[in-house]
Order: sequence, then structure tokens, then C-alpha cells
Amino acid sequence: MKSRIILLSAVGLLLFVGVNARAQSGNLVGRLSASHDGCGCYFSFNRSDYKKSKLIFFASLDNDSDIWMGIDGRDVKLKLVSRVEPKGKERVGSRATEKYSAAGVTVTLVRTVTWVCPPRDESCEVTKYSAVFTVSKGKRKQVVRAVGECGC
Repeated sequence: MKSRIILLSAVGLLLFVGVNARAQSGNLVGRLSASHDGCGCYFSFNRSDYKKSKLIFFASLDNDSDIWMGIDGRDVKLKLVSRVEPKGKERVGSRATEKYSAAGVTVTLVRTVTWVCPPRDESCEVTKYSAVFTVSKGKRKQVVRAVGECGC
């Protein structure tokens, strides 16, 4: 009887550890569940997701406190910690770095300009980017490539 209890306890512990390890090893970065609109920066895993508004990151251009990213299965509100912009006018190849934080989470975004508005198109208000997000939460870290746009 005693050996059965020990055996069942050991199996239960192994199952708990196995489930917990799987939960911890999953991807940190995922899609936002809420929709966002207005002037801002929108990023997705790829161009196809972007066209379908399946976002992983949103930052309002009008409100520095309206910044969101899909992290660990939740929409996490981020706070801007620092920003380094290129000097002068943005052009293809220009690179900017932004750092964000939330409780137990750090995010670094490096975005590189891939397209700018034609010089004579006064109605154009969008810049396109390729991006690399580095997301850390506790001992977990994930690097994600993304595409997106900033503008109105």
C-alpha cells in the first residue's frame, strides 16, 4: 500500500513537472487579441498576417502610454523606456531602437526602414519597416522578426 502511494505521488509529480515545463517552453510572442486603430506603429509576424490585421505589437503615435504586445498568451501593456532615432530624415535602411518594459518583461525593438513615401506625394503618411523584437520574461527569451508600418 505504501509503495503504491509513493508511486502515485511520483507519477503525479512527473506529470505536474512535464505540464509546467511545456507551458514554460512555449513561445513568448503571440498575436494581440484586441484590435487597435488610429495613428500608430503596427507589427505582425509576416506580411500576410499584417494584411489580415493579425498584430503582435501596437504603439500609438498620439499617446505614449498606449503600447501593447502579445506576450505569453496575453495582451501586455508596455511602457516606453528609451528610444534612439536616426539623425535627419528617415530613408530606406535607417534604423531605430526602442526599449519597453512591463512587470517582469523587457522588449527591445530594432526597426529598419524598408519603404518611405515618394517625395512628391504629400498625402502619404506611412513608413514601412522590417523589425526584430527581443522579448525577455524571467529566464525565457525570444527573438522575433516582424514587418509593419508606422503612420496614419
